[in-house]
Amino acid sequence: MLLSTPINRTTFILAKATAMVILVVIIGVASYVGLLIGSVVGDMGLSQSGMIGASVHITAVGIFFGGVATLLAPPPASGASLLVPPGDLPDCPSPQQASCHCRNR
Repeated sequence: MLLSTPINRTTFILAKATAMVILVVIIGVASYVGLLIGSVVGDMGLSQSGMIGASVHITAVGIFFGGVATLLAPPPASGASLLVPPGDLPDCPSPQQASCHCRNR
């Protein structure tokens, strides 16, 4: 439905990826703040560099897996992902399999 509007698919994917990166960065900052508050309240004695490093790594892993998911997710209009051409999709053995990405839906 969304891709039926007059918007370029590349623009749509870039906007989706940008939103994902922004949200993951917000979660990374929130994890740092949580670690900082937890360290002070719980008197854990965590170092600033360790907390920043953990938050940066969480953010990097989130962006990586979000990017992989964006590449593998099928766009609604075509039914194929960016990495899998439409002809390579399997046939569904039964119509009850809602999670199957197949040609005969």
